[in-house]
Amino acid sequence: MQSVKDPTATRLRILQVAAGEIINNGYKAASLANILANSGVSKGALYHHFPSKLALGHAVFEELYVDRFQHFWGFPLENEAPIQALCDFFLALPSQITEDEMTQGCPVCSLAMEMSAEDECFRSQVQELFEWLCKRVQAAFVLAQQNGQLKDGVNLEASARFIVASIQGVQMQARYMEDKAKVSETLIAVVDYLKLLMR
Repeated sequence: MQSVKDPTATRLRILQVAAGEIINNGYKAASLANILANSGVSKGALYHHFPSKLALGHAVFEELYVDRFQHFWGFPLENEAPIQALCDFFLALPSQITEDEMTQGCPVCSLAMEMSAEDECFRSQVQELFEWLCKRVQAAFVLAQQNGQLKDGVNLEASARFIVASIQGVQMQARYMEDKAKVSETLIAVVDYLKLLMR
């Protein structure tokens, strides 16, 4: 009996392969031919699920990158001592990422740099995700302040945006520095700033 392919599994396979292709080569240079070859699906199957490369890119962002991004930031921001948890999180990052992950950078940051000026949907997706992160960091600062872990007079919104912008910068620098020691030194500077906010 001939097996019937699961369209949901096929769609997910295309998304996963496309996500890797975009991470490795950027969105513009991502090759549909490579995606077809590496996913093992036909061109007809790809266009059945995604009518264009742009539609595929948007789906990769919405269905894969957003979840990974939010999961990445989940633990330190849910901790009862979030400032210390963020410090520990940043200090541990260099030892937890591979050389490939360092040079590839954050997929969300990379797409933000490459496509925000090119496509309004990408721009709004990126903006919404970073707004989510800024609000999560700000909420963590509010919790820290309520728990007596943060100094009085700290501008919580501005400090949250500064932390997010700093980490974005570190992630972008890591792509061209290719030097974990320098990445670590930069993250230590971010941690030093956080410690200035703590009681």
